[in-house]
Amino acid sequence: MYQLVLEKSKYYRVKKGQTALMIEKAFSVPVNGNVYEGMIIALPQQTFTVYRAAAGDTYKSVAAKFGVDEELLKSVNGNRAVYPTCRLYIPR
Repeated sequence: MYQLVLEKSKYYRVKKGQTALMIEKAFSVPVNGNVYEGMIIALPQQTFTVYRAAAGDTYKSVAAKFGVDEELLKSVNGNRAVYPTCRLYIPR
């Protein structure tokens, strides 16, 4: 017997002209580093909440707000700087 699995793929091949930000928005998952055409990237299989940082937010304050570990939050977001309106991915 065959089973049809309708899940998001674990891997994604970057198409011509796509950027990491475009892929992040399309799949609602963090993409760390630079991407280039033809590159195959692994997509995280967990779900994330997308949070727009406000003025004065830090990894520590956002981690406390959502009840997640600060180091996990940093690693998921590639340890990028936190500034107003930046997108942070919060693991659920």
